[in-house]
Amino acid sequence: MPVKSFSIALSTRGNADIHDITDQVSHRVAESELKDGTVTIFCPSSTSALTTIEYESGVLGDLRRLFDEIIPPNREYAHNARWGNGHSHVRASLLGPSLRFHL
Repeated sequence: MPVKSFSIALSTRGNADIHDITDQVSHRVAESELKDGTVTIFCPSSTSALTTIEYESGVLGDLRRLFDEIIPPNREYAHNARWGNGHSHVRASLLGPSLRFHL
């Protein structure tokens, strides 16, 4: 089975910045000309994550608020002693770095 790899570059503002990559992924799948197989989307950053949440302002606000409630940025994290972004790592670990779907 052939394997095709593509990249999508994003610039973020940090701290729960959310991007809709649906169109970019759909374009790359169409560009691959593959009709059957598995698509894996992976973000290599330890402070980024992927989810299938609906890209609608209300639910995006709900997700940000939930993160602020359960993993607030102003809480003390052991990682903050070194880098200051402990909450970002914990948040990313809850969602995970990859998604997979079948064509």
